[in-house]
Amino acid sequence: MRLKIDAKEVLQKLEKYGDQMEKVALEAVGASMAEAEREAKLNAPWTDRTGNARNSIAGTLAEKQGDTVLGHLLIGVYYGVFLELKNHGKYRIVFPTIEWEATRVPIWIKNAYDRNIASNL
Repeated sequence: MRLKIDAKEVLQKLEKYGDQMEKVALEAVGASMAEAEREAKLNAPWTDRTGNARNSIAGTLAEKQGDTVLGHLLIGVYYGVFLELKNHGKYRIVFPTIEWEATRVPIWIKNAYDRNIASNL
């Protein structure tokens, strides 16, 4: 019994699959950061005076840098660093939200995979 493999065809399919996985990763991290933004705004532990800090919380869209997909969660006011680092972390929200969201990333990846790849198999 012989097995004949067209290496060119295999490489083309692997390349296509790699592009699809990149799309999955970007979609998953983007969805994760959108959820992180919602959760951080909802659960920020401080009492609003102006609402500026809460309104400035932002989860960025995913971006690709080399082989890495990045998303960022930030507080966009100058005193956000004090909310995160002062008072023994009493008012911090970014780091705890990222820790929580990290546990959910596999769910986002599975959802994006199911939408982009599994449905095309």
